[in-house]
Amino acid sequence: MRGFSFIELLIATALVALCGTGMITLQAHLGKMDEERVMRTHAWYLAQVKLDDLSQFQWLSSTGNPADDFISIATNTGGALPPGPFSHPLSSTVSIGFQRNWQAQDRYFVDTTGDGITDTWVKASQLSPGHSAHQLPVQAKQVIVTISWTDRDGSLRQVEAEGLVAPLLAVRAAAALTPYNTPIPVPFSGNALPGN
Repeated sequence: MRGFSFIELLIATALVALCGTGMITLQAHLGKMDEERVMRTHAWYLAQVKLDDLSQFQWLSSTGNPADDFISIATNTGGALPPGPFSHPLSSTVSIGFQRNWQAQDRYFVDTTGDGITDTWVKASQLSPGHSAHQLPVQAKQVIVTISWTDRDGSLRQVEAEGLVAPLLAVRAAAALTPYNTPIPVPFSGNALPGN
């Protein structure tokens, strides 16, 4: 019975080292992907929070605080959450720096076919000569919120969320949803219970 030769031992050691290096590289790559997923999830959540913040205005137009009215919603203006850098906790011990910015454009719902029926959302620059942004009320604000951060490799990453903010006060939104909150009665006859 003979043992392993020195060459066989070197080959086996090289194979184990190669496999180990591959596993370590794979583990590091999976860790980086998981970290990016967590950051994107948080950034997406923060973008949605800003969109919600912009829809919580108190007035349609106001001469006071621009955070409180619909007409003042513009690029990096409006809502209680300010634009620029901010820190957000990822856990009880870790906070990450993000950058929050948004772009807003007025939107008008107009008749583009000439049949007297409004049919298309357009920007002010797309209004026909028969319409004027000064004559029409702003019917919505298209908002694109961008949340950006720098990853551990120094690369800039970002997430964008887009939405329309309508000139509907939050206190009146409940009235618009009332028909959907009303339970539908279930008909039954006599003493029989529904489903029996």
